[in-house]
Amino acid sequence: MKKNTYSFAIQNAKEVAKNLNSSLEKGLDEKIAKERLLQDGPNEVLLKETKWWEILLEQFKSPFICLLIFAVFISFFLGEKIDALLILIFITINTFLGFYQEFKSNEALKILKEYTNPKTTVIRNGKEKIIASKELVLGDIVVLDTGDLVPADIRIAEENDILVDESILTGESVAVHKNGTTLSSKPKDIYESKNILFSGTTIAFGTTKGIVIATGKNTTFGKIKKLTTEAEKESPFFKGISKFSSFILKLIVVTLIFVFLANIAIKGKSANPGELFIFSVALAVSVIPEALPVVTTLSLSRGALHLAKKKVIVKRLSAVEDLGGIEVLCTDKTGTITKNKLQLKEILPADGRKDLLFFATLAGEFTKESLDPFDIALKEALSEKEKINLFRTIQRCPFDPKRKRNSVLVEDKRGEKTLIVRGAPEEILALSSNLNEKSKKIFKEWCANEG
Repeated sequence: MKKNTYSFAIQNAKEVAKNLNSSLEKGLDEKIAKERLLQDGPNEVLLKETKWWEILLEQFKSPFICLLIFAVFISFFLGEKIDALLILIFITINTFLGFYQEFKSNEALKILKEYTNPKTTVIRNGKEKIIASKELVLGDIVVLDTGDLVPADIRIAEENDILVDESILTGESVAVHKNGTTLSSKPKDIYESKNILFSGTTIAFGTTKGIVIATGKNTTFGKIKKLTTEAEKESPFFKGISKFSSFILKLIVVTLIFVFLANIAIKGKSANPGELFIFSVALAVSVIPEALPVVTTLSLSRGALHLAKKKVIVKRLSAVEDLGGIEVLCTDKTGTITKNKLQLKEILPADGRKDLLFFATLAGEFTKESLDPFDIALKEALSEKEKINLFRTIQRCPFDPKRKRNSVLVEDKRGEKTLIVRGAPEEILALSSNLNEKSKKIFKEWCANEG
């Protein structure tokens, strides 16, 4: 039953539902749904949960801590119990601070996960019901509306256009048009999958119904999330500590050999090899900066505390140093370092019809819950927003990349119908027979300067 997500794009929606033992009208049988939930597991990406003892052991993986533990044993062996005790205290403080910070961060993430328990509307046994998104299974018929988070990979079953925000997967902030039309060839990637909704994306505008074709770790988003969260990479900070520990070890070995040979060369036959060895080891242990891990951990904990006040959870203390060491940060501008919020700047002609902005807003695929940045900008700039409620949509032709425009037929309370067309300037100007060449030139120059 686990097929490639893209393969469903070339199948008819009814065929997909039938192959999954479901129905577009009645949905999935409740008994079958329970069996599939037991078989495939919940609709969530179950990553390995970090246990408290794993976090504790993680604190001892630092080569420097291993070096200090070695120093403790040497100090006890030499009879320097006070020195050994002090080093042991340093190790304990460092371990406690690191463990406490990382343990609390993991607990905070668990609490956040409990609060984010999304619900989804499904059709089962012919009736609509709301269930937890994690209970979705293959073949479930899902009903989605504007603003809904897509809970799984879904094959759209209706041919009416909807707008979908896929920025979480593609990085593109502009919503894309999708519908349930069967594709003639199998899509190669997310961009070509015009009749498939992917888990984690958002319905920017419209209402649709679809069939769940992949859940949990088998979704496109689940596979990406699993790769990014389970990939292990040694941080630059940890590499630096490892190099420093290696340097200290080499220094100790060189010190031991040099002091040992120098004493033998100076004292000759009267030198006592046993005493020389103990002296050399004691001298080497004194070279180790025992307080360094404590100072480092305290500094990183302070940084993590500052980030926590900014509502940032630090799972790994060394990440604070990694973040501070960034020299060049490459980001996608829109929606990352900008707000992805559009604002109306100017209208041409400025002294033209007062209802120009109003009809431009109506021409958009706009509802109160619309997430399209362009339509939101128009609505915010509109002073008489309540006038929108005086019109009803009779028919809508969604934006088509080939036509480069969309149109909507609206009717007011008096029964008067108005056709509004909105799109690319060059297309609209070509259709505007009431404009002379001089007016068209003015519009083109204005568009070029504003663009």
